[in-house]
Amino acid sequence: MRSRADEAWNTFFLGQGWLVVRFSLQQVTAQPQSCCRAIAQVLHQLLADPLLLKPFEEVPELVPMPRWTEAEARQMLARERVLSE
Repeated sequence: MRSRADEAWNTFFLGQGWLVVRFSLQQVTAQPQSCCRAIAQVLHQLLADPLLLKPFEEVPELVPMPRWTEAEARQMLARERVLSE
C-alpha cells in the first residue's frame, strides 16, 4: 500500500518525465548488485543498448519483495523504536 506522499512523489516525477524505480532497504542492503542490474535492465529497455547489461551477466536477478501494508509498517516502526531505546 502506497502512502499519499509516495503517490504525490510518483505523480510529480512522472509528470516531469522521470521514471520511478523503488527498492526496499532490505533489497539494497542484501542485494546491491542485483539492484544495479535492475536499473541497468530499465535503462536497456529505454535505450536498447545491450552493453548496459554486460557488466551484470553474472549478477543474479533481484528477488522481489512484497509491499508491506500500512499496519505492517507501523509494527516495524514500533519495533525499531523499542530497539533504539
